[in-house]
Order: sequence, then C-alpha cells, then structure tokens
Amino acid sequence: MMPKQVNQSFAGFRNAVVDNGIIDPKTTFMIQMGAAMAVGCYP
Repeated sequence: MMPKQVNQSFAGFRNAVVDNGIIDPKTTFMIQMGAAMAVGCYP
C-alpha cells in the first residue's frame, strides 16, 4: 500500500494523463495496454 500522499499524487497524475481531452479514450486505453505489456504486465 502506498502512503496517502503518494497515492494522491499518482491519482492526480493519472487523471491528468487519461482525461487530457487531446487523445480519445480508446486510443488512451490502447497506449496504456501497450505500455503495460511492454514492461511485462499482461491482462
């Protein structure tokens, strides 16, 4: 479990990246999946 402040900072960063309004949600999701798979995390 992350400390509360670290978790809040990460959540803020994640929300800024996901809800940027520049890239559509489907493309954002595909980028997230590709990045996760590149580092060895598989669904």
